[in-house]
Amino acid sequence: MNKKSVVGVFLILTLFLLVAQLYYISAADDNESTDAGVSGAGFDKAYTCLEDLVAERGYSNLNSEEQSFALLALAYDSSIQSSLKSALLASSKDNMCWPAASCKLRDTALALIALNYINQPTNNVENYLLEKTTTAKELVWYLQIDADEKTSCTLKTDSTTKTISIAADKKVSGTGGCFKSARDGYWLEISSDCYGDDIEISCDKAFITSLSYKKKTSTSIDEPIYISSSTNSAPAKSSVTEKVNALCFKSGSTSCDYEGSLWAALALKKAGKDTSAFMPYLVAYSSTNAKYLPSAFLYMITGYDEYFTELVNEQKAGNYWQQSDSSKQYYDTALALLALQGRSTDQVDTASTYLIENQPSSGCWRNARDTAFILYAADPKSPVLSSSRPDCEDSSYFCASSEDKCTAAKGNSLDDYYCQSLGKSVCCSVEVDETLPDVTNGGNEEEDTNECQDAGYSCKSYCSTETEDQKPYSCIGTESCCAPKTRASSSSGSGAWWIWLLVILIILLALAIIFRNQLKIWVFRIKNKFSKSPVSAQKRPPFPPYPPSQQPRMMGGLIPRRILPQGMFAPRPQAKPFPKQGELDATLRKLKEMGR
Repeated sequence: MNKKSVVGVFLILTLFLLVAQLYYISAADDNESTDAGVSGAGFDKAYTCLEDLVAERGYSNLNSEEQSFALLALAYDSSIQSSLKSALLASSKDNMCWPAASCKLRDTALALIALNYINQPTNNVENYLLEKTTTAKELVWYLQIDADEKTSCTLKTDSTTKTISIAADKKVSGTGGCFKSARDGYWLEISSDCYGDDIEISCDKAFITSLSYKKKTSTSIDEPIYISSSTNSAPAKSSVTEKVNALCFKSGSTSCDYEGSLWAALALKKAGKDTSAFMPYLVAYSSTNAKYLPSAFLYMITGYDEYFTELVNEQKAGNYWQQSDSSKQYYDTALALLALQGRSTDQVDTASTYLIENQPSSGCWRNARDTAFILYAADPKSPVLSSSRPDCEDSSYFCASSEDKCTAAKGNSLDDYYCQSLGKSVCCSVEVDETLPDVTNGGNEEEDTNECQDAGYSCKSYCSTETEDQKPYSCIGTESCCAPKTRASSSSGSGAWWIWLLVILIILLALAIIFRNQLKIWVFRIKNKFSKSPVSAQKRPPFPPYPPSQQPRMMGGLIPRRILPQGMFAPRPQAKPFPKQGELDATLRKLKEMGR
């Protein structure tokens, strides 16, 4: 095969690869757009199904759990939000706990999250939950005191004072009162009666202290002990203070309720409260309460990567989460997606795809609770934030559908009051006859027109910036005209530069082939020009990576030199000898003659 044939084949292969790459990019972009469209359509269908489902059943006929989840999902619609909020408050005990008959921790925490979501005052609910806290005596706590030499220490609590001795081998003696010897005599176990007390510690030598804990019910030697990440230190004759601060939420008189504590801690966290005191109990008992998917709660509360890793590792077949029976598959998946909300991960994408692929024809997953939870976690819509102003009708005023209706009834609109009635958003000083014509119509009431719907679009309280564009058509009321987002020109433009780049590369390749002889001369000249400079010394390549069994250990902060066995040294390259002076002179004479 001659050179021209080789060049031709090379050019054809290059063009084929470029075209294939363009096709791949285009296909991938189309697939991504299609998948996003399918997901968006699936969630939209679920929203429609949920709206119809809760309206058909009646807002007040939903239980408090369903009302809370439905409020979280449908709060973007002001009318539905108002009705659900009214029904939720009506199912409470004094707007304080839910349901009214039994006041359960989990239901109350869910209601707190839902009401906070729409910016409602929740002080009563927060105070109720905080009153349900108790010391988590299900934990065993240890105090560790360490010193570089033998020392004597004094431990003071609210009720006792105890002197102990720490020997040179770190063993503790002289225990009693709130403390007893533990862990072969090296630690002090703190009595549960002294949980919550300040423990003032002072020693006659410099010392450090820390706390650790484990499950009380554990008898296994393999059960983990959780050591506090913080330590205290003090010089001789000075003191530090330690305190066991471990709380849970109680169900009944004293016992901790693990699921209730998970939800209550999360609700208070979202309300801006400090939840650190609840973490020891929630962490220690997470392994025995796996059915509640504690890693999701712990990640939402702490943000620690270890809980994120644990959560994604619990995903089943890369599609969904299910910690107990199959009836909780959608619920657990929604809980996991709520914890991962805002994170772009493969786990979120595959779970969302799984939900859409397994969506019933009705659009709803299993029931109202699961559907609402999935929508709130996987495809949330921004809520219309309700006002914290006093309720209009509770304040002996009247709600109207518009300010014009109030004016027609010769009343005044009251901006300092809030209306919860469905379809009525204006508080009026007088009772309003909704059949009265609007004042602006002069008694000749005209039929409202909806330019948006006439143009084939939808009127909504807001347009999603990700999936919709706002159109300049009017809607009845204050709603916005929304249209499905088309593929923006910027999207196509962002891929156009690839095409231009590839065209330029093809042109450059063709020019290089046509002018290859000139290029050879140009490269040759450049090469000879630069060869006049001395060649820089090459850097010695680094040693190859050590195998795991031969990794050097740090010794005194230094890595020991690696001694190579005899025969492993590479032979040093021999330098060429310089030419003799006579040979050099002869060469220079020949160059002069050639230059004449």
